[in-house]
Amino acid sequence: MSLIDDVLIAVEDKQQVGLDELHNLLNPATKQAVFSAVGRLNKRNFLRQSTGEVSITEKGKDYIYSNLDAIKKFGQKRPFLLVIFEIPESQKVTREKFRTSLNQLGFGSLKRGVMLGAVASQNDLMKVVDQLGLKDRVAVLNVESAAPLLKTRFLPWHFDKINQGYQKFIDRAEQLINSRQNETTRIKAKQLVLQFARASKLDPILPEDLNDRSYLGSKAHELYIKLKPLCY
Repeated sequence: MSLIDDVLIAVEDKQQVGLDELHNLLNPATKQAVFSAVGRLNKRNFLRQSTGEVSITEKGKDYIYSNLDAIKKFGQKRPFLLVIFEIPESQKVTREKFRTSLNQLGFGSLKRGVMLGAVASQNDLMKVVDQLGLKDRVAVLNVESAAPLLKTRFLPWHFDKINQGYQKFIDRAEQLINSRQNETTRIKAKQLVLQFARASKLDPILPEDLNDRSYLGSKAHELYIKLKPLCY
């Protein structure tokens, strides 16, 4: 979880907040770090500043909500999709944006130009294709069953990286749940929910019987359930 996200959630919770109060809410982050994060969010049009106070924009809210959508993957039956694409070297930047977007949707690379993943809605994938203007460069196939592939060691996802994200969330979540509640508990819980959502974006959320014993997604999801009541 980055300070950028923590700042955005704190402002969203307060709707409008002074810079000094914002710094107090984000202790132990330094004032310089908080003000720098506000400046970066302002440049991205996620926040607006006026007479020493900060408020969140619709674009900032959309960023939060779009990330929270990743949590919906848990407990849903999601078809596996095979994405085949051929994007020329002259569109290298677009190609990298497409790969990154698919990774964030939980897709993994089988080989160059072939990625496998499961999404709750194919619309999420096609939105990326449309935004990048790749309709003629991408083919999407429904895979009836990916179980034979998933039961082998040839998996296209980086579970070490996925578990690292979950472990960071778990450490912070357990600390908050076991601590005494105060005026900052709600904001911290909201920050952790966003952290969990961002960690789960990289996770394909495989069926339980296909997960390795070291997989931390289920434990992280259980902690998320415990955190939800603290957000209100």
